[in-house]
Amino acid sequence: TNWKIDIKSESQIREILLSQADETEEIEAEDVEVKENIDEVVEENTEEVNSEITENNEEEKPKTKRKSKKTVDKEKESSETDNEKEEVAEEKTAKRGRKKSTKEAK
Repeated sequence: TNWKIDIKSESQIREILLSQADETEEIEAEDVEVKENIDEVVEENTEEVNSEITENNEEEKPKTKRKSKKTVDKEKESSETDNEKEEVAEEKTAKRGRKKSTKEAK
């Protein structure tokens, strides 16, 4: 009778091990599914946050472009030449005024 108990115990142990293996597989499958769901949620949230950041950045951007140093230097030069032109024009006007006044005096 002892050997029958051993066989019965061994078969019960096999059944227990098989059921535990099945449970482990089910748990692992659930874990994989949960991980996939987490990855999807994280990806969706990341995309949503990135799009909100992009929208906020576009709203905050100034409409004018920044000028390069070369452009700024050229504008300074042109404004300096414009100032020089204005000074020359003023001098010519002053000279004309002097000529008229000397002609009138003669």
